[in-house]
Formats: sequence, structure tokens, C-alpha cells
Amino acid sequence: MFVDLKYDAQGKIVIERAKKPWDPNTVLKRALMAVKDGKIDTIDGKQIEVKADTICIHGDAPNAVDVIRTLREGLEKEGVAVVKLSEIIR
Repeated sequence: MFVDLKYDAQGKIVIERAKKPWDPNTVLKRALMAVKDGKIDTIDGKQIEVKADTICIHGDAPNAVDVIRTLREGLEKEGVAVVKLSEIIR
């Protein structure tokens, strides 16, 4: 699940021409919604159901480090385990 990308009503990713910065708290809110509620907001203002086995963040965003730091701290504060992908896929 890419919480720093937009989705359309059919659950398809809306690709940006150039990666723009995302508000770290918005990314955290979307990640928590995906993990806890199984939903993500769409570009038309609705929510769709998703299965978020993993949370992915793009490292090419101008503020990627801030987003990742906020996301990790916020997820852990909410009791969501943050582990390396290599720890769960063998």
C-alpha cells in the first residue's frame, strides 16, 4: 500500500509526473486508516477498502526523510509493529 500516492475510485494509483512533497501527518493519517480500518481515501473524496500488508513510501519525495520519520514514530505510538520486509518474507 502506497500511502504517499493518490488513488482513484477503482483503487488504481494516480501517478504524478514529478514527485511532490506530502505532508508527513497526512501520510501518517492515511497509513493508520489503511492499517486499522482497511480503507484509503480517493481523489474523489470517498474511501475504498484496501488490504495493507505493507506500507510503502517513496524515497524520491523532496521531504521523504521527514515523512518516514513521522510515519515510523506515529505507527509505533499507535501500537503498529514496524519491521523490515526481510523479517517477514523469507
